[in-house]
Amino acid sequence: MTTSSRVETGQWRKADRGDFSRSQLAKGPHVRTRRRTTRIGAQGWGDAAVGVVFGLLAASNLVQGIWLRAVPWLDLTTASFAVALPVALLGVLRRTTIQQIGVVLLLFAALILGYLTPALTANAENKRINLLLGVAFVFVASFLSLTNARRLRAFLVTIAALALPVVIGQALLADPAALMTGRRTPVGVNAIGAGRELGSALILLLALLGSGHRRYRSVLVLLALVLGAGLYLAGSRGPVAGVLAALVVLILTHPTWRRRTQVALLAALLLLGALIYSRSTLTSSRLADATSSGRREIYASALRIAGERPMGIGWGNFARFAPAEQLRTAQGDNLYVHNIVLEFWIEAGIAGALAFSFFLIVIVIRALRAASISPLRYALSALTVNLLVGAMLSSDVVGNRMLWVVLAAVLAGAASRDVGSRTVPASRSHQRTSGRRVPRL
Repeated sequence: MTTSSRVETGQWRKADRGDFSRSQLAKGPHVRTRRRTTRIGAQGWGDAAVGVVFGLLAASNLVQGIWLRAVPWLDLTTASFAVALPVALLGVLRRTTIQQIGVVLLLFAALILGYLTPALTANAENKRINLLLGVAFVFVASFLSLTNARRLRAFLVTIAALALPVVIGQALLADPAALMTGRRTPVGVNAIGAGRELGSALILLLALLGSGHRRYRSVLVLLALVLGAGLYLAGSRGPVAGVLAALVVLILTHPTWRRRTQVALLAALLLLGALIYSRSTLTSSRLADATSSGRREIYASALRIAGERPMGIGWGNFARFAPAEQLRTAQGDNLYVHNIVLEFWIEAGIAGALAFSFFLIVIVIRALRAASISPLRYALSALTVNLLVGAMLSSDVVGNRMLWVVLAAVLAGAASRDVGSRTVPASRSHQRTSGRRVPRL
């Protein structure tokens, strides 16, 4: 947001392609002194460190049951929060706009409404604490910290890199208990988190390829195929649906592809989806079995509760109102709806659901409008849709931590004055002749 470069309206320059791997920020006036060069280098490393920290924070609930025996409360989540807190405090003085503050307040209003009803179980009390740390703090800290291209690039690269240990663990350390349920995930790794990580990394690689990155293209294609296979074997429906939706976004928001190219790619994507479903049916994969998850029964119970208690039942109290047979599952009192909007609706009430829905609509529109500014924003818009669609089918409000970091990154960078008015020109001649200075992030 703080730098500008000459870009052609609706398309990226050649120098902008490969924006993940090297900095293409405007270099400004020529730096002549060694002291000034050192300061710029230190700032670059600092920005990269901030991005890595928040990449780890976004994926910190990927690993479960890992902690230091001498300090049992110090797990990966706690450690990530402890590191991110001072980083966030350093960004408090950052200038924000009224629109950004308004969007943050929408989220806080939706969250607060769920606290008006007392907690009825120990799980409800824990969830309310986790909402403060895993949602409110994560969102604000990310919003205050992911404020430039270097940080955003390091964040996205970290998300992509964390998929490699998951793939290796799938191959060498598959959990026998998970295999019995049709999932191939590493030992000690959250199954939904593994699918989310693999899907997110896959989308980032495809966005990098779609942005015209030419170096190591064959390696990137091979990695994308490996991640796709790992995602299929992980057996999580939400991440798979999120990837398919994000692929549609990558196709439709690309600033240079012609309409017939987009139609051809969409047809190929539809064929791919049909093949995956057919393969899943033939192999009895859980991806094609809509009855094994119990989602239909949970959604029916949630809608019934929403109609009976429009003001909400309070955060974490779903198990106290759900039918007894649904509590016999492994989740027990930890039962949740597996749909983030429906979860806001039944626990924070219809007012909370409306506030949260408007919050999502504003940020998603900002993400899609910013997709043509740079390859970074192109990837971030697809990642936003990927995680949001996944959150409609998997995990709960607290468990979708990566979504909160990505939504905050969109809000932090996509609120510049000309993002809303940036459009892709109809003709390529206009693309060649028009140009203006826009902020790149």
